[in-house]
Amino acid sequence: MQVKYAIFDMDGTLLDSMHVWDNLGEDILSRHGISAQKDMHTRLRAMTVEDSARYFRTLGVQESMEAIMEEINTIPYERYRTEVQPKPGAVAFLQRLHQQGTPMCIVSSTDARSIRAVFDRLGVTQLFQFILSTNDFGSGKDRPEIFQAAARGLGGTPEETVVFEDALYAIRTAKMAGFPVAALADAEAKPEKPEIQELADVYLPDLRYFPWETADGLPEVSCCAVIVAAGASTRMGRPKQEIPLGGKPALVHTLSAFEQAKTVQRVILVCPPGQEAHFRALAVKNHCTDKLAAIVPGGDTRQKSAAAGAKAAGACRLLAIHDGARVLVTPEEIDRAVADAAQYGASALAVPVKDTIKKSDENGLIIDTPERRNLWAVQTPQVFCAKAYRSLLSGGGQNLTDDCQLFEHAGYPVHLCRGSYTNFKLTTPDDVPAAEAVLRKRGEK
Repeated sequence: MQVKYAIFDMDGTLLDSMHVWDNLGEDILSRHGISAQKDMHTRLRAMTVEDSARYFRTLGVQESMEAIMEEINTIPYERYRTEVQPKPGAVAFLQRLHQQGTPMCIVSSTDARSIRAVFDRLGVTQLFQFILSTNDFGSGKDRPEIFQAAARGLGGTPEETVVFEDALYAIRTAKMAGFPVAALADAEAKPEKPEIQELADVYLPDLRYFPWETADGLPEVSCCAVIVAAGASTRMGRPKQEIPLGGKPALVHTLSAFEQAKTVQRVILVCPPGQEAHFRALAVKNHCTDKLAAIVPGGDTRQKSAAAGAKAAGACRLLAIHDGARVLVTPEEIDRAVADAAQYGASALAVPVKDTIKKSDENGLIIDTPERRNLWAVQTPQVFCAKAYRSLLSGGGQNLTDDCQLFEHAGYPVHLCRGSYTNFKLTTPDDVPAAEAVLRKRGEK
């Protein structure tokens, strides 16, 4: 995503500050001996300070508009000045845009004095061309005029000015006015997440995951996961993708982990040929479709199945190849592997071998005992530079059961990223009760 000009909301987007406002209405009304109204917090969120003061007067506050507005501004001011912190990655993101010469401004419902107090403390005030408070402008972000004025002030048009927001009503306004929107996740807006995701051009856990574009037009750090679940499950004796685990089909646990992984933008599921519709229905039923971009049929070998998934993945920087039978992988493990691959170019989750390993000849006689400290049991996901992975696949060659081998045979180094012993593969019926035990233990925490 390109950012030529940028308009930033403050609370919930750049700052972890929504708690400052959570009980503001109740605090003000209680000072005047008035009971709080139902859903008052939600209503106040879309109002300017002047609108809020007017609303408090309708509820019985007898002070003048000016006095109420001063009260509204004064209560949060000290918290902004002394304690409110930035959201993860926010300051670094602003500094990067500034270094690139991107004109930026703030459009916020918070009063300008509080905005400057917190930004002065964080050392970022000078990064912005100007600060525009809805209190000074005279209308809120439920109307497009404030966004349009901000874009003009930056020297841009709506079409080339990205609005960074977390509130649904403001996102809706900006989109209707023709602005591209980068939506930021915030706990306050969790009930509105589905609509926000549908409206926004990009939805981010925080600004560390912004999809920067590079010279070739691709996101700087974008990862597509390929979940390979096309095997015949010969050793299990039944399709292991649908073995019930914790009340859900086994594959659902895998899909859910990738849905929750912050570093994965989309998912390709590779299933047995002819079962695409069945697996689509399974994903829909279990609410695992937010990132699911495609379901494609696999081939007669694992390598061919992975190749089918890589082909369907589209433009991306990294490919995370994962065995669908490793149903206990966690979002945190996925994120670690992706971050490791972003640094090294190729990475695989792995754990140190616990047992002593023996190498035998064809007669079963021991011929060697490898040094255990250098032995690792490799897991998935295995994450690679997408361009390199596709190039190596196109070279054909022998059938491999491990994607790291593609890189090893070509002389590319693969970094091992520490995984966990619970990320084991469902292979035989004995693995099922062990997986159930892990899920039960996680549920107790």
